[in-house]
Amino acid sequence: MRWRRLASCWAAILATIALAPSAAAQSNRLANYTVVLDSPASGERLLARRGIDLRPGQRVAPGDFAAEARAVATAQEPVIEALEAGGAEVIGAVQNVLNAIFIRASAR
Repeated sequence: MRWRRLASCWAAILATIALAPSAAAQSNRLANYTVVLDSPASGERLLARRGIDLRPGQRVAPGDFAAEARAVATAQEPVIEALEAGGAEVIGAVQNVLNAIFIRASAR
């Protein structure tokens, strides 16, 4: 009887040791995240500017749109640097309809 208790105890200990690396690997597993910034995207910035009319069928000068997209991208740069410094891998960013940065990072 005592032998059975010892055997089951050792089985539990061995199972814990065997599963520990798996649990650690899962906590370090990378996942994709979207970081949505508070400041408006270039489309919203164009709407807020005076003199820009975005009714259906209206066009925006490419230079105006490009300037707004550059301004949003410039505002994203310090956020991207902070994310990378924290260990995240930046895999992309958007400025037009959504002001967001796409990253791959661990849950930690």
